[in-house]
Amino acid sequence: MKSNPSVYWALLMVSLLYGLNYIIAKDVMPLYLSSSTFIALRLFVCTILFWIIGIFFKKERIHTNDIPLIIFCAFLGAAFNQLTFFKGLSLTTPINAALLMILVPILVFLFSTFFGKEKWIGINLLGIILGFVGAFLIIASNSKGGVFNIRFSKGDFFIFLNALSFALYLVFSKPLIGKYSPLFLMKWFFLIAFFMVLPFAYSGLFTTEWQIIPNIIWIKIAYVILGATFSVYLLNAYALSKANPSLVGIFIYLQPVFATLFSILLKKDSLDKIKIIAASLIFMGVYLVNKSKVVRS
Repeated sequence: MKSNPSVYWALLMVSLLYGLNYIIAKDVMPLYLSSSTFIALRLFVCTILFWIIGIFFKKERIHTNDIPLIIFCAFLGAAFNQLTFFKGLSLTTPINAALLMILVPILVFLFSTFFGKEKWIGINLLGIILGFVGAFLIIASNSKGGVFNIRFSKGDFFIFLNALSFALYLVFSKPLIGKYSPLFLMKWFFLIAFFMVLPFAYSGLFTTEWQIIPNIIWIKIAYVILGATFSVYLLNAYALSKANPSLVGIFIYLQPVFATLFSILLKKDSLDKIKIIAASLIFMGVYLVNKSKVVRS
């Protein structure tokens, strides 16, 4: 299935925005906001934005038989997904979080194959392997424990659950995105997810000392909400409306590349031969996955 250039640009922007998100979100939690409070704030603001923008577009109606799937996708892609990611990120390092998130394309491949949505040929699998090896090298090279001595924690387990839920979301939301506009779905996904998350964040919303949060942290909160949430979900939904879920998943390989680049710019890391080689492998992997035609069942 060939995709038009706008899909690749959208997915590239998603990787760019979310690659920086690993660094910025970590500065907010847990010192200023708990993970559940941060998620509720994100969902609340984005829900309002999606519904306001929706006023200016044509009206759509939900088909009754799609309601269970919409609720399920809201849970996978916005509620459980966000709860596990931010809880995990607050307990682990951005490096480990990025490492585990590159499992998403592999999980998408497994779920798509299991549910009979896609069939893969050899060169596509080679691209996945190259991308996985490249991303692993980038992240592992940043680990103080070394490539073969990476420590996993409770936070890592939550990030793994996040990768699992996001992969399922990419697969199961595809029929909905083919039927409804991305904006329409985001309106309902975020509204439903907000009420799912609210019981976990209710107390934190009232106990957080909002008045002592520095302006720089508010800027970072705004970036996470508007850049790494609002924009990312719209761009992902657009890409899913034009391409296979595995293509969307494979671009997650680029997130550790951007995370590393931002770390260098912020003088938190340095560039070496391993990172250059690893980045080359990732781009080659993405190229091979999309070069050959994926056989649809």
